[in-house]
Amino acid sequence: MTLRVRRLSVALTPTQAVLLLASMATALALRLHGLDADLNHDEAFTWQSFASQPYGEIVSAYPVPNNHIFHSILVRIASRIFGAGEIAIRLPALLAGLAAIPAVFLLGRALFQRTPPALLAAWILALSPAHISFSQVPRGYSLLLLLASLSFLCLHRAIQHRESGSGLWWVGFVCFSFFSAYTVPSGILHLVVLVVWGIGTQRASPRLMGRIALAGAVSLALAVAAYWPIRTQVMAAGEHWGRSLEGLALPGLVVDTAALSMGGVYGIPLLLSAFIGMARRRDGASEFTMYAALAWSLPFLLALPVGVAGHPRTYFFLLVPLVLASAYGVTAGRCPPRLRGMAVALVLGAYIWVAAGRLQDSPKTNFSDLGELLAARGNSAEVVVVPNIIDVQAAHYASKSISDGMVSAIRQRRINDLLFLAKPGDPRFRLDNYLLRKNLVGDTDYQETLHFPRSIFEEVYVSDELELYRLARPGRAVLAPEPSGWKIARLGEAGEIRLNSGEPAVSDRLGLRIANPRGIRFSLLSVDTFSSPGDGLAVLLYARTEATRTSASLYEVEQDSDSASKTPLQMFRVNQSVPFRRGNGHIWYLDAYLLPVRAGGQYGIYVLTWEVNEQQIADVTCFLFPY
Repeated sequence: MTLRVRRLSVALTPTQAVLLLASMATALALRLHGLDADLNHDEAFTWQSFASQPYGEIVSAYPVPNNHIFHSILVRIASRIFGAGEIAIRLPALLAGLAAIPAVFLLGRALFQRTPPALLAAWILALSPAHISFSQVPRGYSLLLLLASLSFLCLHRAIQHRESGSGLWWVGFVCFSFFSAYTVPSGILHLVVLVVWGIGTQRASPRLMGRIALAGAVSLALAVAAYWPIRTQVMAAGEHWGRSLEGLALPGLVVDTAALSMGGVYGIPLLLSAFIGMARRRDGASEFTMYAALAWSLPFLLALPVGVAGHPRTYFFLLVPLVLASAYGVTAGRCPPRLRGMAVALVLGAYIWVAAGRLQDSPKTNFSDLGELLAARGNSAEVVVVPNIIDVQAAHYASKSISDGMVSAIRQRRINDLLFLAKPGDPRFRLDNYLLRKNLVGDTDYQETLHFPRSIFEEVYVSDELELYRLARPGRAVLAPEPSGWKIARLGEAGEIRLNSGEPAVSDRLGLRIANPRGIRFSLLSVDTFSSPGDGLAVLLYARTEATRTSASLYEVEQDSDSASKTPLQMFRVNQSVPFRRGNGHIWYLDAYLLPVRAGGQYGIYVLTWEVNEQQIADVTCFLFPY
């Protein structure tokens, strides 16, 4: 059998062909299992924030490193064709993971000019726990590995065919290098590795060195041009979410990256055989050894002047030299066939054990169960409190029930049930250790843990993964200011502010229209206040037209204190903002915040706004739930 790619022909015996196809079939079986499981936090966040958005927003938004732009585009395409189910969202990562198996085989065959190490590399990659995992996650890491492999293959073949028709290989090198960088910015580091490797191996040919440098420069220029409009966002995201290299952090990063690529302790035989493979210089493998050494050193060294590096998963392309070196180390020696077979079994055996365990696991579907549970309850005016982080998954699977409950509570001016979602297996999401996001946040201190007494709750739903509780005692509306019931407090700036009655948001109650021509920073304080007869929870609901630069909270009334000097209390987000479109087409954003209040405390409503010329708030209502 002959495997043919344009200008690349690999002759295989029937046994070798069967083994290659078997590796791909095994890879498919391992990656299909659990592909329809519920999206985790990162997956749901990436889908909601980026991949589900219009293409123009995908390529122009990089607030956090979750947006692997080229992969997000592919996910968007897949969802438009097959729908927005779990499998469709994960399809690009799956296909990239499967395509990487023959790509690594072809790369190994081209590098070593022998089929056995290439076949073993394909099997190692097919069974790799890290590669299986990233092939099931709708992020760009499996695509990064595939494109890095193809760019290396194209550069290697372009060098080999330098005297005859290498144009398509150069084009392939430029394109694959660019798209790897446009998937994850760290792909630029792999491009630098390939250019340095190519120039280093072709020192005797200045003309070829020039071609390599030119092709690398074109790829880099394309990547810079693609990221240039969002360069500030990319740099800020890298600095904020990257990994600091202070002290001995660099060796630790290398170790963590190796551990991720190996799949933990199960990859120790892989690592040992990789060291053996890099130590050998036979069969023309010295050029590969140079590539592997550069790949595992240069990306980390380039981060030193910046002081910030990516997390281990951003260097996932380093699995390719690790797999190839291991396969070569096992197959290139002159040891007896029996001993070589034992080495192959040792390298693959641990991965086979892990893969067998994965096939026995049943995918968890608790968040989709939650969505069905809330929909089946059919109770109106329910507000669901969800801890920070898992609120993204809850919003993905139960958004309609959560938003319907918010709309109903605002419209009826009552909350029938205040529900709390908990996750007993995670210490951050238990009722006695409840992680919530703040509404008035600093740069880093954006969440806080609250400790609720278990005795104030009644059980609604309990499973191994998720639990749902309700406050045992009902709440009541205690404060709902009219448009005329507000005082203005300017915060150090002069400017005209006009308050008028505005249109309704959700209910039929008139809202408050705020005209602020200079966009100055100021606050509104409710004239009326309420007093808490005992310890409990205050829940603040409101609607606003400004998506980001308006925040509502409570202030506490103190004796002998001027109301103009009030400061807002730090409240906690109940769940994500809910968009609501009225019949006239106007979009409102519905928010809910809670605050533990003390017996005898007197509270009013505080609205802070800035840099907005005109906006509206409406349906501002505070509820009190006694313990």
